Amino acid sequence: MAGRINGSVVRSRSKAVLPYVSSIVAAAIRFLLREKAMRLLQAQAQLLQQQIVELQSAASQNAVHIKALAEQLQKTVAALEQGRHSLNRGSGG
Repeated sequence: MAGRINGSVVRSRSKAVLPYVSSIVAAAIRFLLREKAMRLLQAQAQLLQQQIVELQSAASQNAVHIKALAEQLQKTVAALEQGRHSLNRGSGG
């Protein structure tokens, strides 16, 4: 007789819990999806941070190269002007 009572108690509790199972499963799925989305967002943020560092480094290197080119251009223009003055003096101009 004790077996029947326990069985009926289990069935009645199961019936009481059954309406909430879909809500519990849905909440668990949402939690797991949210966790996966957070991991994806963290990976994307880390990649973005790495790309920003690389771009900043490239911009710094470009600035150094532009400065060197500007100095070379300044020397070239100065040499051309000096050559022009020499030609003008030589031609009597």
